[in-house]
Amino acid sequence: MPENCAQAGWSSCLIEGKTTCFIYENPQKRQPKRVSFA
Repeated sequence: MPENCAQAGWSSCLIEGKTTCFIYENPQKRQPKRVSFA
């Protein structure tokens, strides 16, 4: 499992006590999938 968003190649990150990443599974609809790392 990637250690951070950059390694995963994901779009953007927010730091909220843990790393939260947003992946656009459908770029045309721009609907992000939220994935958190401990």
